[in-house]
Amino acid sequence: MKKVAFCIGNGESRKRYDLQKLRDIGPLYGCGSVWRDNHVDNLICCNKFRAREAIQHDAHTRSNFYTRSDWIPFLKTEGIKTLPTLPFFGFEPHDQPISWNSGLYAVATAIHEKADVVMMLGYDFYGSGKNQRYVNNVYKNSKHYRSEKQGPRNPAKWIAQFQKLFAHYYKVTFIFIKPEEYPHPPEFDSWRYVMFDTYEGLDKFVDKKLNDIHG
Repeated sequence: MKKVAFCIGNGESRKRYDLQKLRDIGPLYGCGSVWRDNHVDNLICCNKFRAREAIQHDAHTRSNFYTRSDWIPFLKTEGIKTLPTLPFFGFEPHDQPISWNSGLYAVATAIHEKADVVMMLGYDFYGSGKNQRYVNNVYKNSKHYRSEKQGPRNPAKWIAQFQKLFAHYYKVTFIFIKPEEYPHPPEFDSWRYVMFDTYEGLDKFVDKKLNDIHG
């Protein structure tokens, strides 16, 4: 049976989805400050100050906690896990591990822990609102996050980094969950094992899996 993992980004498309019903099916790998309002099995926190805030609120006692090795002396807390080493090397800025954020590392960690299928929720890539002009993040305007009016980041780096994961892990199935009307990077269309589904489609998958588990 294929192992399914769920990676939880912080794009606003997942804001009203009940993440907890996924936990009977596969482990959750959450990013950044997801601990503020959800329980995840694994918390990936690449930003040093978000990691410190999470630890100050004991998030590391409720989840497996992963961060960069450089941050561990700063955090001064036992039991923190180091993010897995990326299995490729390059000279471009987007190739450097320091430029990989929690969303990318959540996927890399799930695959490192033997996931065959990675389903990604809240990986929205683009801004929100009219002309995608606003920050698209559940935690915008809060501590350690951008304000809405700063505008979204350019997703080109993330798109290039994902394609490195696709190329290296060609036996893994990647499924992005998003509302039907949300755009996705057109660069992903050429990868045959990269797929897209809606939250309604995810619910159908979840219901079937739970029925198989619980009868």
